[in-house]
Order: sequence, then structure tokens, then C-alpha cells
Amino acid sequence: MKIRYKFFIAFIIIIVITIPIPVFILNKQIEQQRINIILQGEILAKQLSHAVLNMLLLNNGNVSQTSIDAHEYISSFESLFTGRLVSLQVILITSNPKYNGTLLVDIPKGKPLSKVSNEILQKLQSQPHAASTMDNNITSLEFTAKTTLSHSGITCLSRLTFNESEMLKPVYHNYIVFIISIISIIVIAYITALAFSYKFSKPVESIMHALMKFDEGTTSIKIPILNQKDEIGKLATTTQHLLDMVNLEIKELTRTNMELLRLHKLKDDFLANISYEIKIPLESITHLTNSIIHSYSTGDSAAITSSLEMISNSSLRLSYMIDDILDFTRLKNNDIILNKKLVDVAGVVNFVISILQPVISSKSLSISIGIAKEATHVIADEQRLQQILLNIVGNAVKYSQQGSISIVTQKHNDNTFAIIVQDSAGGFPEQLIHSIDDFGYDSKSEETRYGGLGLGLVITKKLMELHNGTISIDSIPDKGSTVTLYFPYDEDSIHKELVSAKSYTPFTIQPSGKDERHPVSQIETSRGFIYFVDDDPVNVTILYDMLTDAGYYVEFSHTDSELFSNIHQGKLPDIILLDTILPGTSAFHVCEKIRKDYSLHELPIIIITSKHRTQEIVSAFRIGANDYLSKPFHKDELIARISNLIALKKSVQEHNEFVMIKHELRLAHEIHNSVVIQDIPKIKNINIAYAYIPTREMGGDFYDVIKIDEDRTGIMIADVTGHGIPAALVCAMLKMALINNIEHAHHPAHLLTTLNKNLSNNIKENYITAAYALIDTKNKTLTVSSAGHWTPLLIQKTGSMYDNWPKGFPFGWVEDSRYEELTTTYTTGDKLLLYTDGIIEARNPYNKIFSFERLEDYIIHNYLTEPQSFINGLINSLYTWGKMDKSDSFNDDVTIILAEFS
Repeated sequence: MKIRYKFFIAFIIIIVITIPIPVFILNKQIEQQRINIILQGEILAKQLSHAVLNMLLLNNGNVSQTSIDAHEYISSFESLFTGRLVSLQVILITSNPKYNGTLLVDIPKGKPLSKVSNEILQKLQSQPHAASTMDNNITSLEFTAKTTLSHSGITCLSRLTFNESEMLKPVYHNYIVFIISIISIIVIAYITALAFSYKFSKPVESIMHALMKFDEGTTSIKIPILNQKDEIGKLATTTQHLLDMVNLEIKELTRTNMELLRLHKLKDDFLANISYEIKIPLESITHLTNSIIHSYSTGDSAAITSSLEMISNSSLRLSYMIDDILDFTRLKNNDIILNKKLVDVAGVVNFVISILQPVISSKSLSISIGIAKEATHVIADEQRLQQILLNIVGNAVKYSQQGSISIVTQKHNDNTFAIIVQDSAGGFPEQLIHSIDDFGYDSKSEETRYGGLGLGLVITKKLMELHNGTISIDSIPDKGSTVTLYFPYDEDSIHKELVSAKSYTPFTIQPSGKDERHPVSQIETSRGFIYFVDDDPVNVTILYDMLTDAGYYVEFSHTDSELFSNIHQGKLPDIILLDTILPGTSAFHVCEKIRKDYSLHELPIIIITSKHRTQEIVSAFRIGANDYLSKPFHKDELIARISNLIALKKSVQEHNEFVMIKHELRLAHEIHNSVVIQDIPKIKNINIAYAYIPTREMGGDFYDVIKIDEDRTGIMIADVTGHGIPAALVCAMLKMALINNIEHAHHPAHLLTTLNKNLSNNIKENYITAAYALIDTKNKTLTVSSAGHWTPLLIQKTGSMYDNWPKGFPFGWVEDSRYEELTTTYTTGDKLLLYTDGIIEARNPYNKIFSFERLEDYIIHNYLTEPQSFINGLINSLYTWGKMDKSDSFNDDVTIILAEFS
């Protein structure tokens, strides 16, 4: 049976079961209504008998009047019983035979004052207060009640008869309405049950139909009731999700099976390809060996040398193939540990170019390298960075037969460092980096056109990911390509690495435990001093020949004691090479002892090992080795690593020197700021404005304003040759000399003569140009003396200028030099300009100076300008002349003092 019919039958059964309940309730209502009618009838009968008896008493026993009053009383509420009252009688019962049985009220017969028989009276008195009677097939309810007057024997008996059917008619009407309602409900319920069962079963049938179709093998199924918000809708949605999930699982399994089949084929292709690629150099070695045997028998030494070189190249090619396979396996197993450190990118690039030089030389290729000043170092694994660049640059060389290849570095922002390799002619398919599968070999790619396993770029990509970097390729085959390597860049970390090697007081290591220390001396060589320790005579010979051929000064020993003895004697090498196993000790122990006194950048150490175990490498770096090298190694790789470490050591030394210079400059600024006047005192009748702009290298400009008394003021301006701390110290000496000779401030020539005499013996390497002006506001005079300085300019309010002051030697040239002075008058509105040569010698991009003529021209056009605006405009003119921003620095200090007389 279908579910819709089950729902319909269940609905009908529920209705049938519930019908007797309202029927029972209705019957109870009828019975209760009948009880209420009886109770009301008894009460009414009692009230009537009581009321009529009271009326009889009020009428003093007058029966006729009582009958009239009773009719009037009853008529007031007779309308309440219309249609239901059959009869109403009130009978007087007394001992007086005349009135006994008299009808005081007779409704509806209307026969008052008539009598009823004694039999009826007796019957009425003996029957119950409420009785049911039948008359003409009409069931009636009869109620009797009597009221007796005490001590008189007078009784009024009331008799009411009601039509029972009329009394219960409202209830019976409800009964009919109920029956009709029940029938209507059954009909409506039938229709509703049909609709509900259809509505409920249809979605379920849709779900069942979908599941049946799915069971038959149809996968793409959509249940058309997903938008319902009820439980059926949720069931449909859940079912749809389950079907979709199963469908996705089926598709995923199908795809996985196809992928497994594809990978199985690729594995076979990969094995076939690797066998072929390994076989090529092996066959070459075999043929070349046979050729050497033949050449040896014929005595052809040139052919033997050529064959040996080709064997070396074939062996190296085979070694690279095996290294790629091993690296690929280790990368897949996450078995590569990076040794991140500060790497000089230029050194790595040069190493890569040197490795590829034979191939580059065989083609019409030009190589350019551009290392940006702000992008010279990166935190990376140097060996892996070499491997990455060797793959990228090697691909560029491989796919380019002519044109150019450029390698540049850029610092893109505060946290990204980029190495960009660009070729102009080759270009290689982008799928080499984006479509390589898990075997690192795509048989469809153009890699097969050039040979090779295709693992290089896959390894490069994974190594970049290990460095938390990325690689991007923009390539057009046969047009050119650009490969960009993005490395994370932390400027603070780079800075810390560069300054981590502070200047230790160098001393030797005493193996015997003595605390004797000696200064370190370094041997001057063309490329550097290398010391290596190895107990194998063959290895010593090979290393010695390799390093001396490369231009290094080399010393060696078979034990570590000789190494420590050399360091004790002050022969500190640029770099140390240690074989892993040494007599009675190990390279790790020796390295650990050296690191107690020399940092990584002070004395680099390379550990040479015949094994390539991760644990050994980790141990080497943990105890302080700068690098490691696995045997067998190529000469070019060894030289490149040594060169990079020595270059890094020198970079750190240069950086520390730079930091020291910056410290000296900061100290020079502090000294200079402490000697120059910061706030010019308020001078009566003189408005003084000034500007001082120091150069980054910190020159030696000096100025001071001396308030002698209320009428006289002195202005000193000077320029010390040189920069930095020496110039700042000379400024400090000039300041002290001026303070010590302040009593001569009213006599310019005598003041300069005294200052020159006091300073000449103390400024052997420097000299000072100076000018001093004495202003007398009472007499309106100006007295000037100069010591080799640009003479002050008296700018008159008419626009003319006067600078014909006496000149003398700078301080420090002639110890007993005597200076002259000249006095002139000024008028209100005149200005006095004092300045240093930083203004005259300010240069533009074409190396032309601002010149005194341009200063004069500026004065002519601005002499009426108030002092501070005059100075600001002059400085802006200098910036405009030099095509400089306000953040740029002039090549010398700029000092300007302008005094306006009022």
C-alpha cells in the first residue's frame, strides 16, 4: 500500500475515533439542561405560591382581589415562557369549604375562582414536586409547590406545566448543528487527507525515485524539492548532499585511477629516460677510455689530454644527474635542512657564471651582472642558492644560442628581495615550472628537445619554497624569458649579521692553557691567506695545487697543534679549511676551540667531509662552521666558496668601518652643536636672523654673537677646513679661545691676532678662515677684520654693497700674523651679511658653482626683504640651482648671518 493511502486511512481513523467524544458531551449537556429546567421550575413554583399567599394576606383574605393581583403579577413575566408554558395554576387550600380548592390563577384557561375536585387536590399534594406527564403525545414537566400560613391552615399550591420539547429545543438545535458539522468535517477531512497525503508523499516519492535512479547508475541527479523549509525539505537537501558527495567520491576515485595510470606510464618513461641519460656519459667515458689506451700506445699526448678533459666533463655531468635525483628524492621526503646565513649574492652569481663559462664561450652570448647597492646580501643557504641560480642561468644559457643574459638584483620593498635572470633570445616553455609532475619529468615538454632529466626547475621551485620564497616565469619561446626569484628580506636581520662580528682584541689560542696573548698580523697576498689542516698527503697536494693556482697564499699542516701555533705567532689566515677527521681530534673540536675567540666573520672556517649526512652537516654549523664541502668537489666550487667567505669577511669589516664613521659623524655633530650658539640674544636696534645647514659629513662652520655692552655687539663667523670629528674639535678649540679672549671683543684686529697666536700650534693639520664685525649702535659705526674669510657685505638701503675690508691670512698659516681692521658708518635700514663658502661653492648637477656673482644678483633683487625672509629665499635659490630636494645635503656646510640696523 502506498504511503499516501496509509496517511489517508490514518486520518479517517483519527476522525472516527474522536466523534463519540463530542456526542457524549452533547448528551451530557441535554441531561444537565433538563436538570436545570427542573430546578428552575421548582424554584418558580415555590416563588409563585409564596407570592400569591402574601397577596392574599395583604388583601385581608379577599380572594377575588388576590386573584386579580396574582394575574397582574404573573403577566409581567409571562412572556418569558411563551411557547414553553402549558399551564399555570395557583390553588387555595383552606379549612373553609367555601374557598377550599379555589383557583386563584388559571393560565391559559382563564377560569379563576373556579374550583378543583378534592381528588385532584389530593393527587397534587401527594405527587413529587417535579413530574413528567404525557398528554396528546406531548411530554410535559409538571412542577408543584405549596406555601402554608402558620397557625391558620391556609395554603397556596402552585402548579406549573412546561412543554419539555420546547424547553430542550435549544439543546436539540445544537445537536442538529453538531451532526451537520460532523458530516461537514468528515467531508473536509476526506478532501484534506487526500491533499495532505499527496503533498506529503509526493516529495518522498521524488526522493525515492532519485535514489532508485542513482541505484540504477545515474549519477547526475537533482531532487526538485530543495527549497522546502520543513523536514521533508531538509531530508531532500541532505539526500542531495549525500548523492553529490558519493558522486564526487566516484569522480575522485575515477580521476585517481586515471592519474595512477598516467603516473605509472610517466614512471616508466622517467626510468627509461634516466637510464638513457646516465648511459650517455657512461658510454662516453667508456669510449674515451678506449681512446686513451689507443693514444697511449701511439704516444699522442695531446689526444690523451683532450680525452681526459672530456672524461672529466662526462663524469661531472653524471655527478650532476645523480645529485639532481638525490636532491629530488630528499625534497620529496622533506629531508633537506637549509643552512641559512648571510650570502653575498655577487659572489654566488660569479661562481655560477664561472661554472657555465665553457658553455657560454661556445655560444654568441654576452653576460651582464647588475647588483644594486641596496640589494647585495640575502639570508639563504649559500649552496642551495648556487644550485638555484645554476639551474635558472643554466636554462637561460641552454635555450639561448645568441643574444644577451642579464642577472640583476632588486629590493622591491621592505620585505622582498628579487634576483632577476633575463635572456633576450632563448625563452623556454613555462610548463617546465608549472606542469612538471611528481616525477619531475614531462615527456610532452620541450625539455626533451634539449636533453636532461627535467628535474632542475622542479628542484629549484621546491628549494625556493623551502626559503619561503617564490619563482615566476615570463617566457616566450624563441623570443626571450624573465625568471624572477623572490626571497624574504629582513633588513634588520641583514644588518645584525653584518655587525655581528665586532672588533675583538685579537689574540692567539694557547692549546696549553696559557693566557699569553699576542697581536695578530695578517699576511698580505693578492687574493688572501688560506690555511688548511689535512692528514692525507694526497689531499694536501691536491688542495695546495688548487689554491696556489687560484692565486692564494697557502699554508698547511697535518695536525691542529701546528694551526694553533701559527695563530699564536700572529699569523691569522683569512680562512681555514679543516678535514673532518684529524689525528687525535676532529674538525668539529678544532672549530669549537677557535670559535671561543674568533667570530664567524673574523675567521671563516670550511669543513671538508667525505660524507653528506644531515646530522654531520647540522653538527658542523652548530659548532660554528661557516660552510661545508662534500668530497669529491670541483675546483671551481671550492674557489667560489672560499672567495665568497673572504668577500663576506671584508664586507663585514667595511660595514663595521662604516658604522664607526657614522658614529664619528654623530659625535662630531654633538660636539659642533655644543660649541655653536643656539639662541642669538636680543640686541637693541639690531634685527639678526641666521641659518645653519650642516652637511652629512659634518663640516667645520662656526658662528657666534657677542653682546659686549648695551651699545656694542660683535659677530664672529669662521670655517674650519676638513670634516668630521677633527673639524668639530677645532671648532671647540676656537670656541674656547674666543671665550678666553673675550676682553678683546671690542677690538676686531687685536682679537683675530690673539686667536691666531693661540690656535696656530694646535691646528697643525687644519686652518681656519674667520671674519669678525664690531657693531656700535650708539655711534652707528661698523668695524671689520678678516682672516682669509669671505669678507662681510654691508648692504646699504639704496641697494649698493660695500666689502672693501682689510684681508689677512687664515688662522694657522702664520703664527705671528697681525691683522688689520677698518671702520665705517652705517645708516638706519642698512644690512650686514656674513656667510661661509658653502653658499659660493654650492654646485649644480653640471658641477658649476653658485658663485659670488649670483649672490650679488640675489642681493640686488631682494635687498629690501626683511632678514629671515631674505635668508629663506637665498637657501631656496641654492636648492633650485643645485636641482635638489629639501632632503638632499649640500656638499659643504651653509651658514648665513644677516643683521639689519634700525
